[in-house]
Amino acid sequence: MKYLHSIKNDELEINTKQYFFNLLFILKTLYFIFFASLLVFARPVLGISFFGYRIGELAIVLAFLISMLFLILPEKMQSLFFKNRLMLISHKLIILSFFVLAFVSNSNFLSSYTYKVSSYIWTISFFYLGILLIANFKVEKFNPLMFMSAIPLVTYIISTGNYPNFIMQFFIDYSDKFQFLKPSDIFLGYIVTNFVNRYIFKSKKSSIAYLVISTALMAPLLLLGSRGSFLGMTLFFLFELFNYRYELIKNWKNTLLIFLIGLIVLIFSTSRIDFENNSNINLGEDFTDYLGQNISPLGLIDSLRDFENQKDTVRVFFSFYWHYGRLESTDSTTNWRLDIWQDIFYGMVEEERIIKGYGYKEVFPQMLDPTAPGRLGRDGLNENIHNYFMNIFARGGILQLIFFLMLHYSFIRHWKEQNGDRLILNFMIPCLIVSSLDVTMEGVHFPLIYYSFLFFFLNISSKVNKII
Repeated sequence: MKYLHSIKNDELEINTKQYFFNLLFILKTLYFIFFASLLVFARPVLGISFFGYRIGELAIVLAFLISMLFLILPEKMQSLFFKNRLMLISHKLIILSFFVLAFVSNSNFLSSYTYKVSSYIWTISFFYLGILLIANFKVEKFNPLMFMSAIPLVTYIISTGNYPNFIMQFFIDYSDKFQFLKPSDIFLGYIVTNFVNRYIFKSKKSSIAYLVISTALMAPLLLLGSRGSFLGMTLFFLFELFNYRYELIKNWKNTLLIFLIGLIVLIFSTSRIDFENNSNINLGEDFTDYLGQNISPLGLIDSLRDFENQKDTVRVFFSFYWHYGRLESTDSTTNWRLDIWQDIFYGMVEEERIIKGYGYKEVFPQMLDPTAPGRLGRDGLNENIHNYFMNIFARGGILQLIFFLMLHYSFIRHWKEQNGDRLILNFMIPCLIVSSLDVTMEGVHFPLIYYSFLFFFLNISSKVNKII
């Protein structure tokens, strides 16, 4: 009887485990579908409402709850997510700093505005959701992440005037806002899929080929839309080429073939955009169709040169100069950002807010400066200063900024301990540079993907390397 009872308990335990893994697989698949839709359609997905609340708002609430849970969980349970103690300490300090600074600045803990402007703190907790991406992850078997390889191609198609009408109408009907993909959205899909393919593809040759072809496809589109996103893509491409340098040299014939194919793709992707006649297009806002007239391969360089001349894409990097104690630029867009950042910094120095920041009570006073109108945007709703780290510094002061830097350093150190190199910087640096030049981390979409996949990369790398 005792033997039969033991068998029944074993069967129950096996069934329970199987049920748990099946549930986890379902959650993982749904999470992947959600991620894929974010990478392809971006902001409109987060605007869809359930029971009167947008997905983006629900995501922030979830992130806040995870943050609170993180604080009260025993350290043994926290270690299930991290083996690096510096990660735990840094994240705790960031969360605790919010409550201290919110109290010091007399922020209203019951006001939704307080949590809206502090969303950059709560979105870190999306890191923990990355565990769903690695659940039962096996390279040699089918994995939903395999489908991510198609995302750059899909985003290119819908961003060049081929957005499906029925999907567009769906977002118009059910989302609070419809917009086309912003350059930072396109960049994020590009870099995530390339890094994921490290674990999906079974050879470096495949990874290199995908890198070159996807870069050739995306380059004209990002060049058209945003200097910052184009810079991020360029840095990532160069970092990856350096990482694959021995493979590129060793198989130089294959390298030449891949780059020849990449050149053909670049000619094709460029030919679909009329730079000269559509240089005023602003991705992510008001455009419907910017398919250009086909150009010949011989016209490729001229098209790129025309666009570069109109957009000052290269000259902007040499446009900076020092004027009466301030860094300025001859480029109007760049100078707009520089003015805001420096006004905030000097304002913090003058008001002795370097340590505590402005808190979470109100709009930065520099955004309301009557001598510099237009900073709130055409709709008067813009509060973003287009710089991730400057925003952290302005809201939470120098100490909170240090805590954030500690957290990101801990990611690098954890990777180094697991893999013996600093390859994760190839992913982190371009993403953080783009976030320092645009409104990305102040929202939900970018940090949700960035932190979730950062968890995936940090925790799957050593396991996959053993398999490969």
